[in-house]
Amino acid sequence: MPLHASGPYYFLDACHSGITARDASRSIVSDLALNELKECLKNSECCVCLSSCAVGEKSYPYMDKKHGIWTYHLLEALNGNAPDAYERGSLITVSSLQTYLAEVVPRTARSITKDN
Repeated sequence: MPLHASGPYYFLDACHSGITARDASRSIVSDLALNELKECLKNSECCVCLSSCAVGEKSYPYMDKKHGIWTYHLLEALNGNAPDAYERGSLITVSSLQTYLAEVVPRTARSITKDN
Protein backbone atom coordinates (compact mmCIF):
# COMPACT_ATOMS: atom_id res chain seq x y z
CA MET A 1 0.00 0.00 0.00
CA PRO A 2 1.74 3.19 -1.12
CA LEU A 3 1.69 6.26 1.11
CA HIS A 4 2.89 9.64 -0.03
CA ALA A 5 6.46 9.71 1.28
CA SER A 6 6.52 13.28 2.57
CA GLY A 7 3.69 12.76 5.06
CA PRO A 8 3.19 13.55 7.85
CA TYR A 9 0.45 11.18 8.86
CA TYR A 10 -1.35 11.56 12.18
CA PHE A 11 -3.84 9.09 13.56
CA LEU A 12 -5.47 9.88 16.90
CA ASP A 13 -7.10 7.17 18.94
CA ALA A 14 -8.84 8.56 22.02
CA CYS A 15 -8.84 5.13 23.65
CA HIS A 16 -6.20 5.01 26.37
CA SER A 17 -4.22 1.91 27.26
CA GLY A 18 -4.84 0.43 30.68
CA ILE A 19 -8.57 1.13 30.69
CA THR A 20 -10.43 -0.82 33.31
CA ALA A 21 -13.70 -2.57 32.55
CA ARG A 22 -15.49 0.01 34.67
CA ASP A 23 -14.23 2.85 32.46
CA ALA A 24 -14.36 1.26 29.03
CA SER A 25 -14.74 4.37 26.92
CA ARG A 26 -12.94 7.67 26.45
CA SER A 27 -13.71 10.97 24.81
CA ILE A 28 -11.33 12.60 22.37
CA VAL A 29 -8.17 13.91 24.02
CA SER A 30 -8.90 17.43 25.20
CA ASP A 31 -5.41 18.59 26.18
CA LEU A 32 -3.77 18.28 22.76
CA ALA A 33 -1.78 21.50 22.58
CA LEU A 34 -2.49 23.38 19.37
CA ASN A 35 0.95 25.01 19.35
CA GLU A 36 2.62 21.58 19.54
CA LEU A 37 0.55 20.32 16.64
CA LYS A 38 1.35 23.44 14.61
CA GLU A 39 5.06 22.90 15.26
CA CYS A 40 4.85 19.32 13.97
CA LEU A 41 3.05 20.46 10.83
CA LYS A 42 4.87 23.69 10.01
CA ASN A 43 7.03 22.22 7.21
CA SER A 44 4.30 20.05 5.70
CA GLU A 45 2.81 20.61 2.28
CA CYS A 46 -0.42 19.11 3.51
CA CYS A 47 -1.71 17.12 6.43
CA VAL A 48 -4.52 14.71 7.02
CA CYS A 49 -5.57 13.78 10.51
CA LEU A 50 -8.01 10.98 11.22
CA SER A 51 -9.27 10.47 14.75
CA SER A 52 -11.14 7.66 16.40
CA CYS A 53 -13.97 9.89 17.57
CA ALA A 54 -15.20 13.45 17.57
CA VAL A 55 -15.83 15.67 20.55
CA GLY A 56 -18.86 14.26 22.34
CA GLU A 57 -18.29 10.74 20.99
CA LYS A 58 -16.54 7.80 22.63
CA SER A 59 -13.73 5.54 21.54
CA TYR A 60 -13.60 1.99 22.86
CA PRO A 61 -10.88 -0.54 23.60
CA TYR A 62 -10.76 -3.86 21.79
CA MET A 63 -9.41 -5.85 24.71
CA ASP A 64 -9.02 -9.10 22.74
CA LYS A 65 -6.87 -7.30 20.15
CA LYS A 66 -4.94 -5.15 22.66
CA HIS A 67 -5.80 -1.94 20.78
CA GLY A 68 -8.67 0.45 20.50
CA ILE A 69 -11.35 -0.75 18.07
CA TRP A 70 -10.46 2.06 15.67
CA THR A 71 -6.71 1.44 15.86
CA TYR A 72 -7.18 -2.28 15.34
CA HIS A 73 -9.10 -1.69 12.12
CA LEU A 74 -6.71 1.06 11.01
CA LEU A 75 -3.75 -1.30 11.41
CA GLU A 76 -5.60 -4.09 9.61
CA ALA A 77 -6.13 -1.74 6.66
CA LEU A 78 -2.56 -0.44 6.62
CA ASN A 79 -1.20 -3.99 6.83
CA GLY A 80 -3.23 -5.07 3.80
CA ASN A 81 -5.71 -7.21 5.74
CA ALA A 82 -8.83 -5.19 4.95
CA PRO A 83 -9.69 -5.28 1.24
CA ASP A 84 -12.71 -3.01 1.83
CA ALA A 85 -10.31 -0.19 2.75
CA TYR A 86 -8.80 -0.16 -0.73
CA GLU A 87 -9.92 1.98 -3.63
CA ARG A 88 -10.03 0.08 -6.91
CA GLY A 89 -8.55 -2.87 -5.06
CA SER A 90 -5.00 -1.52 -4.94
CA LEU A 91 -4.73 1.87 -3.19
CA ILE A 92 -5.69 3.15 0.21
CA THR A 93 -6.77 6.76 -0.06
CA VAL A 94 -7.85 9.09 2.70
CA SER A 95 -11.40 8.77 1.44
CA SER A 96 -11.37 4.98 1.18
CA LEU A 97 -9.79 4.63 4.63
CA GLN A 98 -12.25 7.06 6.18
CA THR A 99 -15.20 5.26 4.59
CA TYR A 100 -13.92 1.86 5.68
CA LEU A 101 -13.33 2.96 9.29
CA ALA A 102 -16.72 4.73 9.44
CA GLU A 103 -18.40 1.44 8.51
CA VAL A 104 -16.39 -1.19 10.36
CA VAL A 105 -15.67 0.58 13.67
CA PRO A 106 -19.28 1.20 14.75
CA ARG A 107 -20.22 -2.34 13.66
CA THR A 108 -17.44 -3.80 15.82
CA ALA A 109 -18.25 -1.47 18.73
CA ARG A 110 -21.89 -2.58 18.68
CA SER A 111 -20.86 -6.23 18.61
CA ILE A 112 -18.47 -6.08 21.59
CA THR A 113 -19.96 -3.41 23.86
CA LYS A 114 -23.30 -2.84 25.53
CA ASP A 115 -23.16 0.90 24.82
CA ASN A 116 -25.22 2.19 21.88
